[in-house]
Amino acid sequence: MLGIRQIFFTLLILLIIVASMFGCEDIKDNLTLFEKFGNGLDILSREGETDIWNMSVTKDGDTVTILESFYNRSSIYIGFALNGEELIANEPVPEFRYDGKMIGNLGHGGFLVDPEVPPTLMVYAVMQPGSYNNTIDELPDEFILDFTIREASGLKRTFEFKIPLERSDKEVTESSPGSKS
Repeated sequence: MLGIRQIFFTLLILLIIVASMFGCEDIKDNLTLFEKFGNGLDILSREGETDIWNMSVTKDGDTVTILESFYNRSSIYIGFALNGEELIANEPVPEFRYDGKMIGNLGHGGFLVDPEVPPTLMVYAVMQPGSYNNTIDELPDEFILDFTIREASGLKRTFEFKIPLERSDKEVTESSPGSKS
């Protein structure tokens, strides 16, 4: 019997295959990752309020790349790309740590398939307050986030990153997907 996670990741792999066959024009552009999602992070990204990165870790031919981040009084947003069918199939789970302690895991997020580099999945993950009995206010205004993508199945590899974060006073306000406001 398949679990929900297995069904989700099976459907995700099928989506990647279909997208690479037919092409998805919506992400073939020069937008930052957060601009592609259009969920309010797009506005902050265009205003230069997010940090742009290009940090990659490759293991056994699969790569995780950190592309963008944003940290404020309510959440930590990390935008990244997963490249490799096996990596995507192995149920990658983001973890957020500070000072050696788990401060949170995925609160919510989203994904897009990149048809130009199949199989690549563009993802953003959000850590929200209350995870692991911490509030985001307890974190310093500037710190190094230990961000890990851990495979829940398969090879159970870990892809580890140290991401410098600086708290912004800006809030994420909703915008519609693909909005250019």
